[in-house]
Amino acid sequence: MGADGEDWHLASGVWRRVDDAISWLPVARADGISVSDRLSPSERLALVRTSASGRSSAGGPILYPAEFVFSPDSGERLIPTRNPDSAPWIPPFGAPPVRPGSGQVSDARGLRQTMFNFQLTQPIRSGSRLRRLATDDPDRTIPAPPPGQYELAVGQFGTEVDVLLAIEPEKGALLVWLPNSKRWELLGHEGGGPLAEASVPLAQWRAELLHDGVGTMLCLPTIAGLAVVRPDCLALSFSVTYLGGGVAVGAPVLWGGEAWAPLHDASGAIALVGVSQSGEIVRTQLSSIQVPEEGFGEPVCDAQQIIWPAKDGQLVARKGPDGGAQCTWIDWPSDTQPESAFGSPYLSVTGRFWQLCWCKRDESYVYVQMGRSEAEVCPTIAPALCTGRRSYKMTTRMKGEPWLDPADANDANSTDVFIPIVESAAYGAVLGLVVEAKSGVAALLESTERQRAVVQLESDSRADVRFQTLIVPMPWRARAFVFDGCLWIYHPALQAILGTELEV
Repeated sequence: MGADGEDWHLASGVWRRVDDAISWLPVARADGISVSDRLSPSERLALVRTSASGRSSAGGPILYPAEFVFSPDSGERLIPTRNPDSAPWIPPFGAPPVRPGSGQVSDARGLRQTMFNFQLTQPIRSGSRLRRLATDDPDRTIPAPPPGQYELAVGQFGTEVDVLLAIEPEKGALLVWLPNSKRWELLGHEGGGPLAEASVPLAQWRAELLHDGVGTMLCLPTIAGLAVVRPDCLALSFSVTYLGGGVAVGAPVLWGGEAWAPLHDASGAIALVGVSQSGEIVRTQLSSIQVPEEGFGEPVCDAQQIIWPAKDGQLVARKGPDGGAQCTWIDWPSDTQPESAFGSPYLSVTGRFWQLCWCKRDESYVYVQMGRSEAEVCPTIAPALCTGRRSYKMTTRMKGEPWLDPADANDANSTDVFIPIVESAAYGAVLGLVVEAKSGVAALLESTERQRAVVQLESDSRADVRFQTLIVPMPWRARAFVFDGCLWIYHPALQAILGTELEV
């Protein structure tokens, strides 16, 4: 048995035996990186795996390194501590992570879809189980991070457990949530200075996660290139590599296990780069296609192609014989421009992507099949709000294609609209907001006034549930994510992130 203050070199890193209530503290990881001195003992222990004794010390169990099966002090068998029930969440809409060698449920990516189950627990009131209500207080809360508009990511970022990371794309800030002390802590750049700011508008921003077998990295579009960021929450720092040598003019998307994004090369044309799971450029495809003035919207992809929509056309990358990408530019039909405010493109049952557009010539909305030079165009009387496979006209869930009229609309006299935020693709549920739209949906989405928005969960197999109410400007800027057994709602105008417990 070692003496107090002695360092123990274990498989998980260096641990120090201390003479206090904690007893053991991690001081460095196995790779030699030191744990930040800004982390308190309890904060350190919450970010690593530990074992616990049944004995109490100052009101709590004694925690040991996870490698210890028995207490070196008493010989009693130790119990592995419970870690938060969590899994990676890729911002902004919880796309499933892709690890080398792992299978995928679907090749479609870039839609507002996640594989998480949104099954809420039932509240208990006066000994009886009742439905949740729109006036309910949240089950749990997390204080909002400092002022800004954040995207939330969950993963093992230099830690042995999943942690919650807040990303401020416009300021280049990364913060980690420390649940033991209930505070956000800024991650500092190893080389000094902030992360390069985002190069795409926040409405078109998205990230990808890369896994190199050692840790988890973020892949982000920035003005310095495609940024591969390795957050290290135990060291309270991050490192970053900027790839491509130009501004990232579109967000990245995983395609064939690699992250692809268009960059602005020195000639003003588009260069498409593919980044491996280890964070290195493995493919570069030069083109003569000029960068559009207003940049690209959120990409969508399937096994055959990636499509980055722009105001005047679409950048399409298709697989070449060598596994690389062949770039083409496809114009939208004459007098037609995409409308991105209504959500993501629609993915039909035949596996085709359709973009809602406005036709100036006819002064009407149309749906345009994406990725085809001779595209099929379907007119519609009213636009639908869409997450990918699910679409809504006012509060009616469409059971067919979104350009059709609702077959069983029951809200003809209502001015309410259901704005979907994210779709649970595996469980047939959609999380969204019910907002009054007296002047129509298009006018509502252009408004910056405060709105009353009721959070609602719709499901194929369960009754609709209303469980929170937000009174904020532009409520559709809310972000949902899953962490530590809760479905959380974040909005930059709220003072707290609101959590509702999920069924295990």
